Amino acid sequence: MYTLRSLALKNGKNTMVELALEFDGHRAFVIWDSIGCGNYRVKALLEIDPARLIRMGECERDYEYCGEIELPRPENN
Repeated sequence: MYTLRSLALKNGKNTMVELALEFDGHRAFVIWDSIGCGNYRVKALLEIDPARLIRMGECERDYEYCGEIELPRPENN
């Protein structure tokens, strides 16, 4: 599993977050939430710009996102 660290906007304030990261071809997604549903896993994904991802250190699975991610607010859904 890949890990992403980034500055995020949460409730109008900047905060550092660590999220799971997935790739689908040339697209990149952070996993905002996931739940099990029988034999399936339902994931809430946020698409991000893969050009803004930078590998951190020597580990190939850790990335930093050089951009801002606006996290969804449940009351807006």
